[in-house]
Amino acid sequence: MNIIYTFKNTQGIGDNLRGLIAILQIVKKIGTQREIQFHVDFSESHISKFLSHKLSDSLLQLKNTMGTIESAENAELVEMKYFYCKEDPYDKGSHDDVINYLLETQITTIFINSNLFPHIDDINEDIKAFVKDIFKFNEYFESVFNGYLDQIPKDFILYHYRFGDFMFHDNPIVYRYTNSNDHNTNYDPVIHYYDSELSKQNENYAAVILSDSLNFKKKIYEMYNNNNTIVFLNKPSHTAYTNEVDDINIFVDFFLVTRAKKIYCYSYYEWTSNFVLWNSYIYDIPIQTFTF
Repeated sequence: MNIIYTFKNTQGIGDNLRGLIAILQIVKKIGTQREIQFHVDFSESHISKFLSHKLSDSLLQLKNTMGTIESAENAELVEMKYFYCKEDPYDKGSHDDVINYLLETQITTIFINSNLFPHIDDINEDIKAFVKDIFKFNEYFESVFNGYLDQIPKDFILYHYRFGDFMFHDNPIVYRYTNSNDHNTNYDPVIHYYDSELSKQNENYAAVILSDSLNFKKKIYEMYNNNNTIVFLNKPSHTAYTNEVDDINIFVDFFLVTRAKKIYCYSYYEWTSNFVLWNSYIYDIPIQTFTF
């Protein structure tokens, strides 16, 4: 059986990574019962233009023929599959649903995407190494990314401020927010909180600020930007709402997370942002989460 995990733009890069880790755990669990060849497909993601890692030509050709059944040899043995779970990290049954499907199906090639939660205790060194290995960048991205790294100390703490997906599009997904866009959000309490946190810091590291709000970053930049607080004024974006001008910023920020000594995540959501959480597990970075 071929299982090809396909990154999608319809969800965030952190959500795709979370699902990949979960499917890797599932594949490992059933590997003694079925012979599996596992691949990762970035061709449907904005990140593909920045990676040297590519799906094999034969699998891409097979995928491309799936839309025209009459031209696909043994097309009935190829399937696109999407597994979604509840927003619940303790939803163990979701893994069982996928395991049962993979053990029972007669399909021999499955292009799969998932939003499943991994089992945290099973994110082992093999999974970490696999994920690190697939993110191999081309020269263009390496040049841009290294340009950012050259502006910050080697050792830094990363502060991530997540104000919500409404930052990225005109029809906001409203959970418990009172503000509908980046322009009328009152950032003063958050900035005051950041100021108080800085006064308590006794770690000898610079602070790098990431956020989904450009206005918030501008305010922090105006008040604090120096050798100890570093803010990049690149425009934040989300894979589901971005355009080609902005999308490199997503991945610059995403992989800056992997270089941090420690992560503080501040979020309007009631959970840790996937944008920083799964990188913290893969790269063994301590993380603390606070909800506004």
